[in-house]
Amino acid sequence: MFFFLNIYLEKFKRDKELLECFKEVSSQIKSLNLFFEGLNVKINLNKESFVKITIYDDNQLDQAQKPHNQNDFMINLYCEAKDLYKKKKKIEAYEKFSEVLRINPSFVEARIYRGNLSLDVNNLSYAQFDFEEVLKQDKQNLKALKGITIALKMQCNYELGLKYALKILKHEPNSSQGNFNAADCLKFLGQYNDNILNYINQAIDQEKRRSDQKLQVYYRNKGEILFGLGREVEAREFVQKALLINQNYELALKTQKRFDEFTQNRVPT
Repeated sequence: MFFFLNIYLEKFKRDKELLECFKEVSSQIKSLNLFFEGLNVKINLNKESFVKITIYDDNQLDQAQKPHNQNDFMINLYCEAKDLYKKKKKIEAYEKFSEVLRINPSFVEARIYRGNLSLDVNNLSYAQFDFEEVLKQDKQNLKALKGITIALKMQCNYELGLKYALKILKHEPNSSQGNFNAADCLKFLGQYNDNILNYINQAIDQEKRRSDQKLQVYYRNKGEILFGLGREVEAREFVQKALLINQNYELALKTQKRFDEFTQNRVPT
């Protein structure tokens, strides 16, 4: 068998059609590998175009199998973590995702899950770190862009939050979350203009078909934006819309009270 292999190698050196010869040799190598599997022998074709035969002992074979076993272990951990996440067992899920990331720090989905869990419990710097790590690998990852926008906004970093919100809209112009966060950041930055209204209107249009819980937030937000633009009557209408969805919506009640206080304290012209 090795006699025929040497013939192929000689041909490999002579033949001008290198690619075709390489295919033939590779085919023979695969056949030999299968044959020698039971003898713990593996044959490799190296860059210098000769055959290297490596004989592994039992310890080396155990070491070779470890990465495969570790990968299986990591996948099992990840599945357990997701299951805990679905069951809203946040602390246990966080710990499991952290175990996964200790094995493979580049596991994007595990890092996004852990980032969102950090957001849920207001560990904002930890959330920001995880989303930044994802974006180092994939600059256009929408889940990470949405996560880091919220983390930055909750840390009152509205300028950088706006930057990431606009990145979301570049890839997903109709994103209700992206439009809402862009409008919210502009509001806190005091930049009341046509853009801010366009963003909040787009967010409301997208969310009308989905979630009343988010819609009440968007209506209140639009009320605050309109108030900042000096359109008080319309502002009150949108805060009232939020309260029609949820009459106990605390932030809307506070906004309404703030409008009243501002009106009462306003100096007559």
